[in-house]
Amino acid sequence: MKFFLVVLALAAVAALWFAFRPRPARPARARTATPPRAAPAKAEARPAFKDEMLPAIAAILAEGPSELDAAAMPEMLQEFHLLGPDELEPLQREELAARLSAIPLPPRSTQQLMSPEFMANAATREFTDLVTREPLLSAKVIGRVNSAFYGLASPIVSVAHAVTYLGMNAVRNMALQFTLEQAFASEDPELQEFHARLFDAGTIAAELTAVLAPKLNVRDVGAASTQTVLTFLGDFAMPALLPPRSAIDHWPLGLLERTSNEQFALGANAMIVGRLLMEAWELPATVSNDVADIHRVLVTPAGESISGREARLALCYACARLAESIALGRVHDPADLDLQGAGAAEFHHLQGYLAKPPLARLHEYLRAGDVKLAVARMIAAVARGREAAHQRPRTV
Repeated sequence: MKFFLVVLALAAVAALWFAFRPRPARPARARTATPPRAAPAKAEARPAFKDEMLPAIAAILAEGPSELDAAAMPEMLQEFHLLGPDELEPLQREELAARLSAIPLPPRSTQQLMSPEFMANAATREFTDLVTREPLLSAKVIGRVNSAFYGLASPIVSVAHAVTYLGMNAVRNMALQFTLEQAFASEDPELQEFHARLFDAGTIAAELTAVLAPKLNVRDVGAASTQTVLTFLGDFAMPALLPPRSAIDHWPLGLLERTSNEQFALGANAMIVGRLLMEAWELPATVSNDVADIHRVLVTPAGESISGREARLALCYACARLAESIALGRVHDPADLDLQGAGAAEFHHLQGYLAKPPLARLHEYLRAGDVKLAVARMIAAVARGREAAHQRPRTV
């Protein structure tokens, strides 16, 4: 037993000597001359990744895109603040309302077209009778349906026929846009061309909304398409409030940049102007609130989940931005539609909405056969409209 203990003690001493013995320096190996390379800074200080970190990382990602989103946010959007109607000084609001008071009020029948109750409950016969009671509006609708934009083989001869061919939502939005065109009528050829471009953008945006909303289970398709048209209301008024050339030149720059220019030059923006006009025209607050919140998608991150209303407003916003690209002639093929906008700032927060149900399949539906066919028709319609405008003699 003593012998065993002695052997064990000697083994322990030998192990300690081996662990702490002095080690001779290794001989240097011959090297060929090579340019010195900088060693990675503090590589040995880099913490090892451990499985225990996974719950913490998952918790950070579950908090939503706030911090990561801010890091990737375009600089112009980081520095931008979207003014709201409540931020206007009382005197400034009064002056702006006074300048807008020169714009004619729409007929009562058109105001009724935009009421939520009428959009939800009106039958085709009731709608047709309402439009027909305004002879100028009826003539405009029939003229538009028979224009180069739609390129029909046989003519449409009545409002009822137009409703049968295009559907009640499309004709209602058309009637609404003609009301806007009439309110902002001008003899200036450049303004006429600007209004025509806005008209096309509104028509395309409303049609895109009407095509995509049912696929995404977004309710209130009629309200959504009409509110998408109304997002362009303030744009129609801008040439009356700013130097017309400035308003016309800034509009194609995109929503963020033109809104920044409006706020710098006017102290207000198209969203505020549209809101004031809708109040003057006695449209329901629910309509003007929704239209304003469509604009606010520009600066509002999506939450962890989105409501049905938020999904509808984000879809309207997306369709309005796509429609602008088509109306400006920047989209030549349905495959060119891009909801990321090559990094355009106005698409930044939209991505958060498109990542969540029910909008997560919007990219997929833009590639669906019936949607591509509808978009191809819109692209061709814009091209025909431009060609017809170039051939038409301008009035002086």
